[in-house]
Amino acid sequence: MFLEFKDDGTVASPDETGTWVASGNTLTISMPDATTYNFAVEGDVFWLGLEDEGCVPFSPEAINEDDWDAWVSAQNTPSICE
Repeated sequence: MFLEFKDDGTVASPDETGTWVASGNTLTISMPDATTYNFAVEGDVFWLGLEDEGCVPFSPEAINEDDWDAWVSAQNTPSICE
């Protein structure tokens, strides 16, 4: 999953753009339909809880595919992922 969250409240994927808004530990992404997720920030990693896929980490910077698995396995998963 590739999403780029911008400071102005917009979010972009390779295929579409939309908006995001955070409240407490929930994040609502509208692309175009609104979906609400639990999230956590552990260190510099943003974790998005997905019902059918568990948790997905987002790195603070782009990482090539060769380094992705090693980077993910080095992270501590937050309690929302359990």
